[in-house]
Amino acid sequence: MKKVLFLIIVMMSCSLVSQQLIGKVQHFSSTSELSIVEISERVIKEIKLDNEGTFSTENLKLSEGYYLFRSGNESITIYLKQNDVLVINFDAGELVNTVAFSGEGSKRNTYLISKRRYSDKFKEKTDVFYGVDVVQYKNNVMSLQKRYKELLTKEKLGKDFVYNEITNLKYDYLLDLFNYKNSQKVYFGKEIKMPSEFLALFEKTYLDNEKLYTIFPAYKNLASLKWKLDIENKEGFVKMDQVFSKVKIKPLSLELLFSFYYAITEKPEKVQDYYALFRKYVTSPNFIRRAKNQLNSVKATAKGKKSPSFNYKNTEGKQVALANFIGKYVFIDVWATWCMPCLQQIPYIEDLENKFKEKKIVFVSISVDDEDKIDFWKETVKTKAMKGVQLFADKSFDSDFIRSYGVASLPRFILIDPSGNIVNSNMYKPSDTKTAKILADLLQ
Repeated sequence: MKKVLFLIIVMMSCSLVSQQLIGKVQHFSSTSELSIVEISERVIKEIKLDNEGTFSTENLKLSEGYYLFRSGNESITIYLKQNDVLVINFDAGELVNTVAFSGEGSKRNTYLISKRRYSDKFKEKTDVFYGVDVVQYKNNVMSLQKRYKELLTKEKLGKDFVYNEITNLKYDYLLDLFNYKNSQKVYFGKEIKMPSEFLALFEKTYLDNEKLYTIFPAYKNLASLKWKLDIENKEGFVKMDQVFSKVKIKPLSLELLFSFYYAITEKPEKVQDYYALFRKYVTSPNFIRRAKNQLNSVKATAKGKKSPSFNYKNTEGKQVALANFIGKYVFIDVWATWCMPCLQQIPYIEDLENKFKEKKIVFVSISVDDEDKIDFWKETVKTKAMKGVQLFADKSFDSDFIRSYGVASLPRFILIDPSGNIVNSNMYKPSDTKTAKILADLLQ
């Protein structure tokens, strides 16, 4: 810990230096947005594209360390040092899969994107990575760590960066271990106790250090997850508020406030508690109004209410409406091509489709990708061999149907009965064993 604190002091006391980011975006549009963001989510700079899709920042004068490079809804971690002139080329809508680095600082950032891609691929099959016993899960996490370190030592990346990344990987390891209990609940609907050996590691880890939170991405994610779950696991507004009041990291407090807003529709069983938390600490009339709209959407889409309708185009350009499925249950998957958790659910949706293919149920996937990504959406549907009814929302997250359900994060699943009434506006994930059981009971 002393070494970590010494490193922090050195990093925070360094004089500001200059870096430049330049590059080109393929298949960009007038709505394409780029930005550089601190890992604590504060936007540092919006980046403008010219008519050819190229961009170039002036000297950024940022301290050495980790940052986020964001394109639309996608973001990647980058690491900037003194005098970096980093060239970033990628395809709009496919940042993670297509980005390539060159120029000064490219080796460090090529390592980081290789690490990200390997992690995404390794975790894509949730049943293989997460759906195992604790011993195998720990082995899976250790295999990831081993691969990261192999990538880290493959090139000469600089002593300071390697030291920082090894520190970050320690927190990354703890983050994956800590996520075991939550992953069992989210992906498989299983309520388990955190393994005692994992808990022992967390008890030795202090998760209320603002400097660590702003320097190491994995520490930031670990602290965020820990505090969110601590609040969620308390019953009632008073107890949830007591936990929130203990948070000492200011940027984390802001992040948690935003999470309360999203939780209004994500956690319908605690909707009033999250709304009360948000209402207590947020003073902006605009944000309060938006939170109130979220609350109203939960009430308007409660079980038994008539479902809002939709009428969107499929991959062939034909209009498909909810009314077309009267007489059948409708299982709706709201997703996007850039959403990794959404993609992880695709095999489980297919399993449900196969299991209930002779029953009166239709599976409808509605993409909320931006309008200029429609071709990439069609390609993804084809590449992933997605079955069921594939639709493209007309105005992304601003589509009337999406707004009516208060969808603020992905994936989101909705179940509607044969009469067009809502069974569950926030249905369990297809990977959750409860989903197949609920459908089997309804369709028997």
